[in-house]
Amino acid sequence: MTGTARDVASAIQALMPASVQVGSQSVSPKTFDTSTGTTDAPAEVYFVLHVRLPAVLERSEGATPHGHEVRVRVTSVGRTPGAARDLASAAESALDRARPVADGWLLGPLLLENVRGPDEDPDVTFTNGARAIYAVSEFVVTASRTA
Repeated sequence: MTGTARDVASAIQALMPASVQVGSQSVSPKTFDTSTGTTDAPAEVYFVLHVRLPAVLERSEGATPHGHEVRVRVTSVGRTPGAARDLASAAESALDRARPVADGWLLGPLLLENVRGPDEDPDVTFTNGARAIYAVSEFVVTASRTA
């Protein structure tokens, strides 16, 4: 089936910088390899990409949806405020005004709407005891179904 919300999310994720790990909701803090009995170190630099479901913005008089709004939140995580800022800047450069392409959808450009941080995350601690630092960039894109 084409024209799903997953197609939109995949199109937006494809625009993210390729040099950094991207998680859809969270990044596994560590990976346990059952064949060797070892645990990999957790990722210390990553993006968490959260793409909301398309919300109807306007309808025809017959109630057919015409316009949708998709909200996108990118959380950039690093070990230092500078690293979080650098990641956020890379994400903003890659996404702001970029036009994703998804089957079954006509998407406008992603527009940067809000930024926050960098802030210390009290819930995420790296293996050496350092706290993760994160910055949030929020985007909005308008969309219409083509099929």
